[in-house]
Amino acid sequence: MLRLRKLCATLGLFGLGTSSAWAAPATEQSDLKIEQTTTPAEPVELTEQAATPILPKATAPRRAYQLYWEIDLPVLGVAAVLGGGRLAHTESGAPAYCVQQIPEAERATTGCDPDDLNALDRGVAGRWSPSWSTASDYVLYGLAAAPIVVLWIDEGFVGMLNDVIVVYQSTLIAASLSGISSVASGRGRPYVYGTEAPLSAREGAEGGLAYFSGHSSMAFALSTSTFWTLQRTHPNDALPWIALGVGTTAAATVAVARVEAGRHFPSDVIAGTIVGVGIGTLIPMLHGVPVQVIPETSSDGALLSVAGAF
Repeated sequence: MLRLRKLCATLGLFGLGTSSAWAAPATEQSDLKIEQTTTPAEPVELTEQAATPILPKATAPRRAYQLYWEIDLPVLGVAAVLGGGRLAHTESGAPAYCVQQIPEAERATTGCDPDDLNALDRGVAGRWSPSWSTASDYVLYGLAAAPIVVLWIDEGFVGMLNDVIVVYQSTLIAASLSGISSVASGRGRPYVYGTEAPLSAREGAEGGLAYFSGHSSMAFALSTSTFWTLQRTHPNDALPWIALGVGTTAAATVAVARVEAGRHFPSDVIAGTIVGVGIGTLIPMLHGVPVQVIPETSSDGALLSVAGAF
C-alpha cells in the first residue's frame, strides 16, 4: 500500500494529482518531500537597430532623400541583378509558342495567326521596323541621363549622387518586373505574326518576350520618380511639373516607338506604363524626406526657407 501511495504522490508531481483517499499521513510522506524552486525569467530587452545613413544628416547637402546603407544598398543590388537578367538572356532559348506550332518548313513564309489576338492588338500584328526600335533605345538613353543632369544642376554633385540612387532603383525594379513577366507569360511579339521580320528574329527567343514592355516601364519609372524627387525640394515651383511634362512626353514617345517597331502590342506598353508610374511613385514614397521648403510671410515680405534634419 505504501508503494502505491508513493506512486500516486509521484504522479501528482507531473500534474495528475491524487485524491484524498490515497493521501498518506504526514509521517509517511516525509521522505517524499521535494523542494521546488522557480527562478523568474530575466526580461529580454529588445533595442531597435538604427540604420546607418549613407550621407550623415549633420553634414548632408540639400537633397530629397535620406539613404541608408542597410536598406538602399541591398535594394539597389537586388534590383540591378534582376533588372540585368534580360541583358544576360541569350538566343539559345525556344521561340514564341505560336511559332513552335508552325512546321519548320513553313516558317519562312508563314507567321502566327493574328486571329488569336484581341481587337486592340490585332492591328499591329506582323509589324517590323528596326529604325523605330533604335529610336526607342536612344530616347530611353536620354531619359536615363536626364535625372543626372537636372539634379546635378539643382542640388550639386553630392546631392545628385544621393537622389539619383532612388530614381535608378525605381527604374531597375520596373525593368526586373518586366523581365519576370515576359519570361513567365511567353507572349509573342508583333513581328512573329507576319513574315516581314527575318526568320532568325521570328525564331529567336526574344520573339516570345512581349508582355509587358520593359522600355515603357523603365521610361515612365524614370519620368515619375524624377518628378517626385523635384517635388520634394521644389513643392511650390513649376520645375517638377515641367520635368513631368517633358519626361512623360519622352516616355510616351518610347512607348509609341516600341509599337511602331513591332516589338510590343498596345496592351504591352499600356501595362508597362502602369507599372512604371506605380513603381516610380512607390519607391520615392518609401524614403524619408530630409528637406522641407517652408513658405513664410510677414508684413515685410515673403520668403522660402529650407529646413530639415541635417
